[in-house]
Amino acid sequence: MLEIPEIQQRILHALDSGDSQEVKKVIKKVQLADIAEAICELPITKIIHFFRLLTPQYGAQIIPYLSNACQKKVISGLNAPELKTFIDKMYSDDLVDLLDKLSPRLATKVLAATSPKRRVELNNILRHEEESAGGMMSVNFVQAKEKDTVNKTIKYLRENHKDFEFVNTLFIVDEYGFYKGRLELKTIFFAPSTAKLSEIMDSRQLTVHSRADREQVISIFQKYDISILPVLDDQKKIVGFITVDDVLDGVEEESTEDIAKLAGIRPKDEEFFNISVWKMFKSRILWLISMLVLGTISQILVILFWNAYHVPNVNNVTDGKAFAAVVLFAPMMLILAGIGGISATQSSTVMVRAISINKVHKKDVYKVLGKETLVALWTGLILVVINIIRLILVYLVEFDDVESLALWKAIAVSSITLLLGLVIGNVLATLLPILAKAMKLDPTLACGPLITTLLDIIIVSLLFGFGLAFF
Repeated sequence: MLEIPEIQQRILHALDSGDSQEVKKVIKKVQLADIAEAICELPITKIIHFFRLLTPQYGAQIIPYLSNACQKKVISGLNAPELKTFIDKMYSDDLVDLLDKLSPRLATKVLAATSPKRRVELNNILRHEEESAGGMMSVNFVQAKEKDTVNKTIKYLRENHKDFEFVNTLFIVDEYGFYKGRLELKTIFFAPSTAKLSEIMDSRQLTVHSRADREQVISIFQKYDISILPVLDDQKKIVGFITVDDVLDGVEEESTEDIAKLAGIRPKDEEFFNISVWKMFKSRILWLISMLVLGTISQILVILFWNAYHVPNVNNVTDGKAFAAVVLFAPMMLILAGIGGISATQSSTVMVRAISINKVHKKDVYKVLGKETLVALWTGLILVVINIIRLILVYLVEFDDVESLALWKAIAVSSITLLLGLVIGNVLATLLPILAKAMKLDPTLACGPLITTLLDIIIVSLLFGFGLAFF
C-alpha cells in the first residue's frame, strides 16, 4: 500500500506529462480514497488539471471521497460543461451528501448541471430529514416484478447494470408496485431460467419506514446482522435502500454527536479543519458560561462554611496575604480549576475524535494549535468579563462594598488566571493526544483524568502564584 506522499509524486509526474493514460495508470494501482486525500493537498491548479484528465466515471467516483474544502475548490474551478460530465455519473445519494455541504451558490451550480430526472431523485431524498432512514437511503436500485422469470431478469441486468449503484440485491414488487421481498444476485444465477422470481425470492418482510430515526436503522442492522435494508413509504412501496456502508457512516456521526454532547459541545457536521473559529467558539461558550455562573454557588458555599467554622480573618481583616489566600482565593479556586478542566476536556474530546477518524495528523499540529488558541482567547475574554461582574456582585453581598484594593486585586488575579488557564489548557489538550499518537499510544490516555489533573495543578499554581505577586 502506497503512502500519500508517494501517491502525490506519481500524480504530479502524470500531470507533468499531460497524458490522461498516465493518470489512469496511477488510479488503477491506488485506492480512490487515497487518491482523493493525496490530491487535496495539491495546489488548486493541479487539482483542476487532474480532474480535466480524468474520465467522467473516475471523476464521479473520486469527488465523494474529497474533503469538504476540496470539493468546494473543484466545483468552483470546473466550468459548467466539465462539471456536468462528472455530475451525470454520480449516484443520487452521493450528490445529496455533496449538496448538503455546499454553499447556496455552489449548490445552485451543481443543480444546474443535473438533468430533470436526476432532480426528481434528489428531491425524493432531500425531502426527508437528514437523520432519518429516508435521508440515509440510496435510490439507484434494481426493482423487478414477482411474475418475471429468471431469464428475463438476467437479460435486463446485463443491459442496464451500469445505471444502478447496487446490483447484488434485487427488490421484488407486485404488479401494483407494492414491496414483496428481495432476491440475491447469486440466487438468480443458480436458479432455473424459467423460474419466476416469486418462487425463489426471500419474502421475509424486514424493512424500515422512510421516516424512521437513524438510531432505529442502526439497531435493525445490529440485531439482524444484515447488509442491506429496503426503505418503504406510507403505501408500502419501496423508495430506496440502506447498505451497511451507510450505517457505518451513521454510526460515526451518531457517536461523534454523542461524544460532543458529553463534553459540553454543540455538535457540528463539518470536519475539524472546515469549522471556523467562530463556530467552534459558539459551540463551546454556552456551557462554559453556565458553569462559571453556576460555580458561584460553590464559592458562596465555601464562604458560608468559612463563617460556620469560624475561620480567622473572614470577617475582620480585609487585607494581607492570609486574607487573600483564605478568604478570596480558596473559594474561587474550585471554579477556576473546573472551568479550565471543562474547556480542556472540550478541546481534547474534539482532538481525540478527529484523530480516531483520521481527520488530524502530526503535520497539522500548527494549524490545530492556532485554532484552539484563538478559541481559548475568545472564550477567555468573554468569561473574564462575566467573572468580573459576578465577583463584584459576590463581594458587594459579602463585604457590603468593593472599595477595598484587596478585592480588586483578587478580581484581577482570578481574571488573569482564568484567561491563562484556558489558553494553556487548550494547548495541552491539543498537543497531548497528538503526542500520544506519535508515540503509538492510545490518544484517549492523554485526556480525561490526565488533562484535568494537570490543569488543576497549573491553575492552582497560577492563582496563588499571581496572588503572592499582587499581595
